[in-house]
Amino acid sequence: MLPHNTSIALTEDSALSVLKEIEYMLISLKNIARHYYDNADDPKDVDPIAYAIETTRFIDENDIVYKLANMREVISDAFDDERGDDDMDDIERAMEHLVFWEKPGD
Repeated sequence: MLPHNTSIALTEDSALSVLKEIEYMLISLKNIARHYYDNADDPKDVDPIAYAIETTRFIDENDIVYKLANMREVISDAFDDERGDDDMDDIERAMEHLVFWEKPGD
């Protein structure tokens, strides 16, 4: 990690913008789960298809992927993107071992 990336700063507006988006997503997803699970006498009674459809509808209709990309950009912009000896910047280096979802069987 570059010494000047050990501490990053966001403006108040940027930090609050990211926090608002996180709060919106987190509480909304929690409310969806509560709606389905709190209205069931037994968690086994929850209709997983209805729950999945509602969660997917929320993600799609509220552009959650776009909002997450914007949040990533706000935070990433606070880093210095100078490349190291490995030809990677600090963010690339930190992300290089992430394992992403792939279609089953791939």
